[in-house]
Amino acid sequence: MRRAEKIVRVFTKPNCCLCDQAIWHVKRLEHVVSTPFELETIDIEKYKEYEKYRFEVPVIEVNGEIVSSESIDGPAIKEALE
Repeated sequence: MRRAEKIVRVFTKPNCCLCDQAIWHVKRLEHVVSTPFELETIDIEKYKEYEKYRFEVPVIEVNGEIVSSESIDGPAIKEALE
């Protein structure tokens, strides 16, 4: 198993189909990019900074930097992982 070089966090909320699509998209990239990464999903309703992201989910961070929010920016996510 490869050691994760990057951490991808997907901030989600319950019953959010766009959030589910964002997670699916990130998982699919695992087979496309050469950089190993670890995927974490965070329920925004349980997150300490709920107010910060509540209207922007899904929010996708790579190593702490937001690369996509409110929609799924596939090229930006892929670029951040390469």
